[in-house]
Amino acid sequence: MVNMKKYSFIIIFHNEEARLGDMLKSVFRLTYPKKDMEIICVDDASTDNSAIIAKSFPAQYVRLDRCGISKARNIGFKKSTGKYILFLDAHLVLKNRNTLKILDQYFNKYSHVAAICGEYKSVHRQDWNFVRDLRRIVIFNKNEEDRFITLNNFTTLSLAICAFRRSALIKYEFPDGFINSYGEDTFLQLQMHKDNHTFLYTPRIVGLHDANISRFRILQKMLYEIRASGNIILRTDNTISVPYLHYFLSYPLLVIITMLLSLINHAFMTLFIVALAVECIGALKIFFVTEYSVSKRLITFFYVIGKELIQGIYLPFYILIHVRSFQQFRHAVQVTTLWELKKYSLDNILTRVSR
Repeated sequence: MVNMKKYSFIIIFHNEEARLGDMLKSVFRLTYPKKDMEIICVDDASTDNSAIIAKSFPAQYVRLDRCGISKARNIGFKKSTGKYILFLDAHLVLKNRNTLKILDQYFNKYSHVAAICGEYKSVHRQDWNFVRDLRRIVIFNKNEEDRFITLNNFTTLSLAICAFRRSALIKYEFPDGFINSYGEDTFLQLQMHKDNHTFLYTPRIVGLHDANISRFRILQKMLYEIRASGNIILRTDNTISVPYLHYFLSYPLLVIITMLLSLINHAFMTLFIVALAVECIGALKIFFVTEYSVSKRLITFFYVIGKELIQGIYLPFYILIHVRSFQQFRHAVQVTTLWELKKYSLDNILTRVSR
């Protein structure tokens, strides 16, 4: 009989020699009985010294051919025995030594919660990670308060630092096919929401995310996120609800239509300005996050609005290239239309202003 642990750590990595050691040290520094922890290092075909670093710790080491994050997570989960499964990014360092004790408190208090994700933020503010951090606070509404995550109170379940109940996760698998794209974790989340699972975000679980981002990389991540929206839409059917989340699961339909009409006839320019103003309302809250400099807030604002406009043009082409049936295409149109209707509802606009 397998000796079941309480927590299984699943750490996926590919060429993370610069940060993997610090990440594993933070795990082994946790103030929690080591007999209740198992650490599974899944090496997705690293070509640097990551394997040597992983093997220097008392952890299981699994070597894979290059297969991608979803397959690696699924393999790591199958090899785990824990009651709770904690996924961690390989370049993330746990800030609090009592992380598992905090998770225990929440899992015991909220028996209906299937998974708990935490806050992760940059170690340094010198690179372009500030764009990600500001968006997480303002757009994804992950701030200094606990938040239950449901379809009606939706934000992403961040798998950079996230613990699942084994009993909740066991019937699911992370999906394949998200090539040069994010969104595989969000699609799993939507599958679990379909079965009425609830999640929790808490800022009490903190990871310091040490991965430098250049200007080129932040633009590449923008395309990955746009493709994520397309892949999520293409993989859902009428049994899975795709919620509205502005600037991620969102489409600026009226902006694109009025922009095209304005090129034909300037009389439509007023409608275009109104549509663009609605897009900008939520992003204006970026300027109230005063711990960041004005220049960083301004850059993030234009990134957010620019990403939405680029998505308005790029997403339809991405869906058309990858669509496999008329039913799939019809579903994509239905989803994006519902997003637009929700965006322009009075309740939604007031919510985005007041949050």
